[in-house]
Amino acid sequence: MERQDLFAYISASYGTTPEYLWQKYPNYAVLRHQKSRKWYGIVMDVDAQVLGLTTAKRVGILDVKLPKAEVAALFTEPGIYPAYHMNKQKWITLILNDVKLDKIQGLISKSYELTK
Repeated sequence: MERQDLFAYISASYGTTPEYLWQKYPNYAVLRHQKSRKWYGIVMDVDAQVLGLTTAKRVGILDVKLPKAEVAALFTEPGIYPAYHMNKQKWITLILNDVKLDKIQGLISKSYELTK
């Protein structure tokens, strides 16, 4: 899934627009509830090596929050890793180009509901 497609889906489904909070990281976008301001996702570009991969390329990722009991079981699926830069017990990282669209949409929905 391309970043612009992800943002279009999120805008249409949740009325959320990405927020770019850091000058140092202009491509990092936070997804949060309009009223509570709680994050339900963050989109970043990171070196694949920070996820434990052996490639030297940069990858687009999405971190989402899930119920703690569901997190570990997802690590057997392609493109899903322990969260980068978030609580690894409650957040996961999805490599945008490695996870199927319906899976990404379902996980975003869970994160959105959990962080209400």
